[in-house]
Amino acid sequence: MLGVVAAPSGVGGELPGHSVVLPAGAFQPLLASMDRPLGELRDRAPVYRCPACEEPFDIESDRCLGCGRLLPHAFAPSPARAGVERVIRQGLSALGIIANRARVGPRAWRIAQRPFPAAETATQVDVEIDEAGRLLTLRAPVVGLPAANHEPFYRFLLTMNDQTTGEFRVSITGDEVSVSCVASLEGFSDHDAALLIDGLVQMADEYRRTLAETFEAAPRFESGSR
Repeated sequence: MLGVVAAPSGVGGELPGHSVVLPAGAFQPLLASMDRPLGELRDRAPVYRCPACEEPFDIESDRCLGCGRLLPHAFAPSPARAGVERVIRQGLSALGIIANRARVGPRAWRIAQRPFPAAETATQVDVEIDEAGRLLTLRAPVVGLPAANHEPFYRFLLTMNDQTTGEFRVSITGDEVSVSCVASLEGFSDHDAALLIDGLVQMADEYRRTLAETFEAAPRFESGSR
């Protein structure tokens, strides 16, 4: 490798069709640590360092233990939602998920969860709390719309909704069928959060198999609408 492209073409002050290239030698000390056989790299655990003081930090932390700086992966804390955010973090932890790795917004997490341990594919679940920290919304994709037989398909979905218990609901967004739920966070525990997520994933798996077999609807494990 001769150099590293540092900027795309079209940046102000550059000639059209040109990019800034930095010589690879400038990065040699950093790149040397990665100059290892693939087998060795797979076994190496990443080390994260604070950009302010270079103190190593754990990915689960929101602030650097050395200088107290808010870490790059962390979102600004909200005192009003501190309690419910802790419930979500602990609920995800009970499912074996590190919340900071799954966080995609100030009030949102995106995870991949299997309906049972031996399942081949995990289902994407979007987890979100409202601005006031009072409601929890979960959503998981199920299938895409079938190519034909739309009317009986829609009727079947209505019947499924009538038979669905608790907070769970089936809905259509664009060309995607999903299962979702909205739950009050009042008196909610981390155990409740883990159970609700697990229940949603199992329901998505059941509905996915039913709709795929009955209407030849293409299974979806990741949302195509977000």
